[in-house]
Amino acid sequence: KKKKKTVGTQRPSPDGAERLSAQCRKILELFQSRGKQGVRTSELAEIARRYGGRISELRGMGHDIYLSERSSDGNNLYMLNDKSGE
Repeated sequence: KKKKKTVGTQRPSPDGAERLSAQCRKILELFQSRGKQGVRTSELAEIARRYGGRISELRGMGHDIYLSERSSDGNNLYMLNDKSGE
């Protein structure tokens, strides 16, 4: 069996436990609270100026965050594909 490759930045903790930075935790909580509404880049930027890096870290931990709608003004819409509700 081939191991599924995880997309995103992966930074294991010294003891191997999955830990979120404060910014990642806030971003993940925002995605989870919004559900199908998604989150705009302007909102992500309020939490973390380098929100792209935080999204990459969350993806690296297995969270399926994707660009849902590209906006001409740059205020794109991101979604979290939450499989826990299946």
